[in-house]
Amino acid sequence: MSEVLNHLQPGTMLRGDTYRIVRFIAAGGFGCTYEAEHVLLEKRVAIKEFFMQEYCNREDYTNRVTVGTKSMYELVDKYKRKFIGEAKALSGLNHEGIVSVSDVFEENGTAYFVMDYVDGQPLSGLCKNGPLPERHALFYIRQVCEALAYVHDHNRLHLDLTPANIMVKSDGSTVLIDFGASKQYEPTTGENKSSMLVHTPGYAPLEQTQGDVRQFLPATDIYALGATFYCLLTGRAPQSPNYRLNEEDNLTFPAGISAATRHAVERALEVRKKDRPQSVREFMALLDAAIRPAQAVAPESSQPPVLSQRTVDPILGTHNGHEYVDLGLSVKWATCNVGANTPEEYGNYYAWGETSPKSSYDEDNCKTWKRSMGDIGGDPEYDAARANWGSNWRLPTDPEFEELINNCDSEWTTQNGVAGMRFTSKRNGNNIFFPAAGWCYCDSPTDDAGEEGEYWSSTAFEFDTEVACGLNFSSEDGAATLVNDRFEGRCVRPVFAAKSAPAKAKAAEAPKAGTIRTEEMFQRTVDPVLGTHIGHEWVDLGLSVKWATCNVGANTPEEYGNYYAWGETSPKSSYDEDNCKTLAKFKILGISIGCKPFDDAARANRGGNWRLPTMAECDELVNNCDYEWTTQNGVAGMRFTSKRNGNNIFFPAAGWRCWDSPTADAGKEGVYWSSTPDEDEADIACSLYFNSGGSAETMYCSRFNGRSVRPVLE
Repeated sequence: MSEVLNHLQPGTMLRGDTYRIVRFIAAGGFGCTYEAEHVLLEKRVAIKEFFMQEYCNREDYTNRVTVGTKSMYELVDKYKRKFIGEAKALSGLNHEGIVSVSDVFEENGTAYFVMDYVDGQPLSGLCKNGPLPERHALFYIRQVCEALAYVHDHNRLHLDLTPANIMVKSDGSTVLIDFGASKQYEPTTGENKSSMLVHTPGYAPLEQTQGDVRQFLPATDIYALGATFYCLLTGRAPQSPNYRLNEEDNLTFPAGISAATRHAVERALEVRKKDRPQSVREFMALLDAAIRPAQAVAPESSQPPVLSQRTVDPILGTHNGHEYVDLGLSVKWATCNVGANTPEEYGNYYAWGETSPKSSYDEDNCKTWKRSMGDIGGDPEYDAARANWGSNWRLPTDPEFEELINNCDSEWTTQNGVAGMRFTSKRNGNNIFFPAAGWCYCDSPTDDAGEEGEYWSSTAFEFDTEVACGLNFSSEDGAATLVNDRFEGRCVRPVFAAKSAPAKAKAAEAPKAGTIRTEEMFQRTVDPVLGTHIGHEWVDLGLSVKWATCNVGANTPEEYGNYYAWGETSPKSSYDEDNCKTLAKFKILGISIGCKPFDDAARANRGGNWRLPTMAECDELVNNCDYEWTTQNGVAGMRFTSKRNGNNIFFPAAGWRCWDSPTADAGKEGVYWSSTPDEDEADIACSLYFNSGGSAETMYCSRFNGRSVRPVLE
């Protein structure tokens, strides 16, 4: 054996004459990475070679990898088997934000796997000259979150997430690379299937630096995610967790970084893993709060080329090659119709439940005509969005169209000369354009194009098998959800929603129904609790906000809690016009009290990110849940059960208070304040109302009356 070569030389052939090494890229503790060419396909690829730097040698001229002693050989061979197994497992991951593994093979006494070559630069290169603007950092980290959530959903941990392992392509999209330290993770047992311990200082939490593989959880990757975000914002990695154990306030940020962003980073970088967000989606919820003030915007150099002269909606990312915009709702909305390349193009027309356009649309050729069907969302046989765009794209449901209408301001307008409806989110100001593409009937040309827009939902109409639900809008009538004949051709605007991660709360935090919480509390039926915030439980109904399980002033879901006049933060012995501070304070109309600790009873009494719900969020609760008048532990009230995920929540019928009289209509009605004032009258505000007759709605009530408060959390 002659001179030791640490890596393969350019021109080296692998797997026969399949791959040619172009250049050496980098080396780590367990391997070398190369740029290579698939000779037959004339395609650039990246190749990872297993090569343990401390134990392996390479023979000159043959490139064969050898090991010095038998004991060393057994150790290296063990890790080589794991390397091959991990590569095979990674080949099963299919996500636009994750590098794709296409081939695995053994040669030269070692092993290799082949990946897509990502043409771009590492994220570390973008911040080597200093921090990125907050809005740009949010743009990149949000994409990384979606990729990492996908990895965790497939029971894997990355375990070496750093800015150097995130590539940024020319269009601004990110790709997570270097899964050399990746491990399979069993969420039910916490068991890890591998013991290859690799980490990057500054990006590894305490449990990883201590080397106990049994302690690795999704929260381990959350730490690295927070450290990466911190580096983008500051231009440097955070101090090691060992140092920060004995320090306070050592995470410093540039001036102007929003409080929400700082909070998200600080939570992710908690030294003790139990104090961090326990899932990527919990961390993403913190990011969503940060996006509102800062907005996630791609740098100009990373913006994708425009397909035509167009006004681009605020795009927050791409999914499976198609752009989406985040309106702060329960789903992300595509910016284009199926069959279109720009927001203004009409795209294709489909009969309800069909996946291909036709030359004629009538009863005889409609495959779902008069068929009794449920919701077709996500079924590639019936859902035109899923069939044509794949991945997680699907038709929106009727409640999701209702959510769009109720939570956005709609305006009839033109965009690049095309008439249509623009929906602007009341939550974050982002907007989206739907062209007025009309509809198709029999073999006639498109009817009402430029005058109306008609879009299918995935929801069948319950009482008539000839029609289905959808979105309709026009310049005269605004936007509404209506039913239309299934055989007619209408447009499709896809949506997608990230899958909810399973709850990982401890039994003490997320008890099953019927358990006893503490010795002091009586036996109760607990709503499906998915977590706690500042010591108070919340339930995820698949909506845009999490709902608290108890009223302000209550310790169980059945307790009434305290009563508050609108815009006040303390209960009183009497509720009248003379002692109501908001009758005069908000004579200027339209001022929401949400999140203001001096006006918002939820924020003032609960702290943290708790706040009053908006009127739109109360409407969302009513429109997206089945509600039932019932009793829970002998207390009358309304149970709301989500149509999205089956979770439910109980509101006691706590009645209301006026003057110095006892509570009125307790056990018969529930009236809960929102943060939304009336637009026309300064002495009333919006509330959620329900009664023993089984009805639930939003309505306006006198501000001076005492009513219940049920907080929400973003």
